[in-house]
Amino acid sequence: NIYRGINQLLFVLGILQLCLPFNLQLNSLYHFIENIFNVNINLYGHVSLFIFILFIIVYLMSIHDKNKLFICILILCYIPVQGYLNPLYSIDFIDVGQGDSILIRAPFNQYNVLIDIPKNKGDEVIQYLKYSGVYKINDLIFTHEDSDHNGGKESFINEFKVKSINNTDIKNKYFQLVNLNEQIYDNDNDNSLVYYGNVGGLNVCLMGDVSKKVENDIINKYHLKCDILKVGHHGSNTSTSSLFLQRTNPLLAIISVGFNNYYGHPHDEVIKTLDKYHIKTLQTSIHHTISIKSYLNFHFYSTTSKEFGIIKKE
Repeated sequence: NIYRGINQLLFVLGILQLCLPFNLQLNSLYHFIENIFNVNINLYGHVSLFIFILFIIVYLMSIHDKNKLFICILILCYIPVQGYLNPLYSIDFIDVGQGDSILIRAPFNQYNVLIDIPKNKGDEVIQYLKYSGVYKINDLIFTHEDSDHNGGKESFINEFKVKSINNTDIKNKYFQLVNLNEQIYDNDNDNSLVYYGNVGGLNVCLMGDVSKKVENDIINKYHLKCDILKVGHHGSNTSTSSLFLQRTNPLLAIISVGFNNYYGHPHDEVIKTLDKYHIKTLQTSIHHTISIKSYLNFHFYSTTSKEFGIIKKE
């Protein structure tokens, strides 16, 4: 009777999660609990998938079949090896609060690049990578020395397999990422590495923390088309000029930013500028981890807040 009741409950919850046309807005509750009890709540993946796996396990336990244990083990084993079964190119903007951490993967985990790890976020990044089935990083990159980009290096390297730490161009048979910011400026933010490259058919531009001055220097030197733009300096009004958006013409803008952060990022001025040019914008403070995936000419994004969209290239 107990198994029967659990089965029915899990089945109903699973159907509701899969079929409801809206998302359950629990983000404010999570942040309230984090602030009151000084804890971190990390939710990765979709609740519906978790409930579905639970339902399958409980169902198999409730039936009489000599193969049920093997089936349970097979289902559970899929989780750690899922990355090696994934035929898609992917770019994950990991929710690390007020900072940056970007994971770029070739199909079947054949080449993985991680860009930036903020201070005290090494464990969270490791947790996300293992959840995603990633157990090695070919190139670890730090765009500049600020702690919200380069503060979690030591703990990460001590716990995770990293083949090389590389702050130069990334060139391999799967994708190429080239640093466009070659000048020397008088502040650390403007000296951020700015990576540009094609990943799975999408032109990606990762702006670090550079200001409008550096943006102008880059677009005066290069003719860029950015399908995916990682907005500079977490949405600060010191970055993301109208001219830069006109020249690069991004389809999707990502702002990596902490919820209710001290700096007030992203600034309203930047959001209004992005809206002015009808650029779809996602924020890690609202949508949490944002994943962009590509297969041949099919490109889409999904978030851990359960938003999904197709990226249509012209």
